Amino acid sequence: EKNRNEMEKKQQIAKELSDLVVYCRPAKSREFFPNAKDNIDYKEIRSFAENKVDTILKQRSKEFREYNRKQLSRIYPKGQRIDSSNYDPIVLWQHGSQMAALNFQTPDKPMQLNQALFSMNGRTGYVLQPESLRSDNSMHHRPYSVKIKLLGARHLPKPGRSIVCPFVEVELCGAENENKKFKTVVI
Repeated sequence: EKNRNEMEKKQQIAKELSDLVVYCRPAKSREFFPNAKDNIDYKEIRSFAENKVDTILKQRSKEFREYNRKQLSRIYPKGQRIDSSNYDPIVLWQHGSQMAALNFQTPDKPMQLNQALFSMNGRTGYVLQPESLRSDNSMHHRPYSVKIKLLGARHLPKPGRSIVCPFVEVELCGAENENKKFKTVVI
């Protein structure tokens, strides 16, 4: 252990490599968001409790979205969540929040949504925000269509031998008013 500590102290790292590392540091502001007087640094991150961000989204939704275009935000569960349940992260992602802290020990719908989102991009752990959240033109949002083709199924009962009526149900998740469920006809 002692030899290892001595080795670590002696090892040098190239300054060019060290300069590539960016640490986020917590930032505080009297307001929810920094104003023109505040010295804004891209390395700063602000943390918001889920109930605080709910208030922000009701009162200053557009400002929160703009804030997240230039700064980092982290949302964490409110202190009253003693049952380890999770809040819905979708609305936070739609407003550009980069980190939504969830209780991983609870395999609920918010956790499934988190796993689905971050399974994209080769499971690298990050997903590029949509163009509408990155561009200067916040109205750059384009609607799109999704077409799903059912290719196959397994372990279905044989016709006439069961009272089971198999079908497939698909749920598209978005903002509260954008959630849609679709069900195939019974096979």
